[in-house]
Formats: sequence, C-alpha cells, structure tokens
Amino acid sequence: EVHYQQLTAGGIKALPGAAALIQSAQQLGLPVGVASSGAPSKIQHNLSSSGLAALLPDQRLIVSAAEVRCGKPAPDVYLEVLRRMGCQDASRALVVEDAVHGLVAAKAAGASDVASLEEGGLPISL
Repeated sequence: EVHYQQLTAGGIKALPGAAALIQSAQQLGLPVGVASSGAPSKIQHNLSSSGLAALLPDQRLIVSAAEVRCGKPAPDVYLEVLRRMGCQDASRALVVEDAVHGLVAAKAAGASDVASLEEGGLPISL
C-alpha cells in the first residue's frame, strides 16, 4: 500500500473515455457505480486524482472489496454495488473493467456486457 501511494503521489489518469461514458450513462438516467478490489482510501485517491470523483458523488455506489465477504474474482463486490444501485437484473449491467479478475467477477455476478479498456491495448471481453 505504501509503495502504491508513492507511485501515484502525483495522481493517476482516468482511462480514455471513462468520464464521457459516465456522463452519457448519467444523462440517460442510468446509475453508475464503482466495484473495486482496492481499499476505500485507494479508491478515493484514484477517483480524486483522475478527476472522476466529481462525476460519482454518491458514495453509497462506490464499493470496496473490503466491504464484502470475498474480493474479485468472486462476484461479491459487483453483487453489492448492483444491489445498492437497485439493479434486479445483473444481465442488464454494463461493466467496464481494467483487470481479468474483475472481468471474471463481473461475469460471475451475471453481467452480460463486460468489456475491459486497457490504455494502449485492445478492448477484451470474456
């Protein structure tokens, strides 16, 4: 954790298109949540330094693996954020991930549209 804080002390950049995707979903009246393996402090640091925190003001919809029984690749963190968003049908959820364990977790939660955006790489899905 200390090493990560040192590496990201100057902040991190959001994935290209992340802010636009969040804003588009919100304009359509769709809830947007965060399901992260990171500790709550790490999530807040990343969202703040990337400029995305202002787009995600509802802290209830930001879920850390520290808040659930099992972290990714188990589906718990996704199931919890979907519950908080009021999503009763996970197959209607669009998940954007940056890690394979997250893709596995999203699929296990029942999300049908899963994509990974990787800077400099091609999107992948499971």
